[in-house]
Amino acid sequence: MLRWNAGSSDGQPDSVFEGNEIIEVLSTSSDGRLLACGSDRAVIRIISVSGEGVMYELTGHTDKIKALAFTPDNKELVSSGVDGKIIMWDMENRKPELLLTASEAVNALDVSASGKYLIAASDSGLIHLWDLENKTAINALDTEKGSIRVVRFMDDKSYAVGYQTGLIEFWNAGEKSSNESVKAHPVRVTDIQFNNELRQMASSGFDGLVKIWNYDDLSEPPISLDDNDGFVSSLSFSPDGRLLLSGSAGSVNNRNLIARPTHVDYMANDICKLLTRNFTPEEWWRYVGRDIDYEKTCSKNELSIKVQEKKGD
Repeated sequence: MLRWNAGSSDGQPDSVFEGNEIIEVLSTSSDGRLLACGSDRAVIRIISVSGEGVMYELTGHTDKIKALAFTPDNKELVSSGVDGKIIMWDMENRKPELLLTASEAVNALDVSASGKYLIAASDSGLIHLWDLENKTAINALDTEKGSIRVVRFMDDKSYAVGYQTGLIEFWNAGEKSSNESVKAHPVRVTDIQFNNELRQMASSGFDGLVKIWNYDDLSEPPISLDDNDGFVSSLSFSPDGRLLLSGSAGSVNNRNLIARPTHVDYMANDICKLLTRNFTPEEWWRYVGRDIDYEKTCSKNELSIKVQEKKGD
């Protein structure tokens, strides 16, 4: 397990943990201090991000861990697995509370931003919703759309559901039918993330594509990013919403972890930091055209200008 500086393209990662098991899923606490990682051997390890190693292990599942999510206050961790169990762990005393034992794998879960709701989804298309404040089940719905691979809260009540078929549906907690849908990918949806700073939804799939949508208008064509190495397994927006990170399965081109700016303005700022000067008028006419008025592409403060003082002999 490696820790990267997402703002640097030339830095080397730090090793946070090394073992001999496959890590199926990760979840980071909201304060950035803890990592929960679920293995293919049914063990959940709580690891210090600062590099202190494994703090303790949580055992209660009997098969692969499929999903993990901290509550916003980091006092509890929710897990689900191939064994059909959904368990809530008290992070202080490390005791489990079994919320459900389903007859099939529970592939995905998420906790709302306020910590009020827990959503979980199973292999056959069942959605389970809990009120975490009262520790009560609200409902269980059969979507009749087949296997659900990911669920993600958009805000404190609305959530998205991604299916094996590439469909994404949008639901409100407590309602019995979806209110909108989009065929996001031709095959399995692997992840969904929301960037509320720019009103964006990012989706990824087994087709190797990352798509960025305007979630206020899903009829608007998304930005489609196809420079990934293999199918894309996971997505994450940076806390400030300026970067979208994607992880893919391939390793042929050494591009299995990519950070991209989420808006053209952020991209322009990054490019300007690499430049030492603006176009000259002649270069502007050659590469842009005489029919467009010349302007400086970057301000003086944005350019990466290095001044070297030379002293005479």
